[in-house]
Amino acid sequence: MGAGAEHFGGLARDLTAAMEGYTGEELAVVRRWLEDMTAVITRHNRDSDSPAP
Repeated sequence: MGAGAEHFGGLARDLTAAMEGYTGEELAVVRRWLEDMTAVITRHNRDSDSPAP
């Protein structure tokens, strides 16, 4: 755990600081958008992995 915190701790601090300028409502919209886009990409990849008839 210590190595992970050491390596990613600065990133986590910087991400937290960057998010401080956004309201909870704004972050909720971003989260919803990211989840929706991830679902579309996942579906597309799943469909693309199927062999062509």
